[in-house]
Amino acid sequence: MKIELIRDDNNKLSGYKIIRETEDELEAIEMVRDMYFWGHLGKLKYGGRCSEPRTDNTMELKFVTEEYDNQEREKLKTLVKENKLNQKT
Repeated sequence: MKIELIRDDNNKLSGYKIIRETEDELEAIEMVRDMYFWGHLGKLKYGGRCSEPRTDNTMELKFVTEEYDNQEREKLKTLVKENKLNQKT
């Protein structure tokens, strides 16, 4: 899959499009379409990014629901607490 930016006549960023490059990606593209078209997931928010090892070059961007974001934050808080407790012993 690849993403292309959409720009208006003044070259202002106006959106993006996802382009399927293989047949295997059809299901993923249709799921993304349904998330936006039918609003199955509600409003998505920026969920973070991952970089290439030892660089600042972005490899992955995430857009997630508020619920998923909250769950992930709680998991991280739990891991941090557990790690602090293990360090004390």
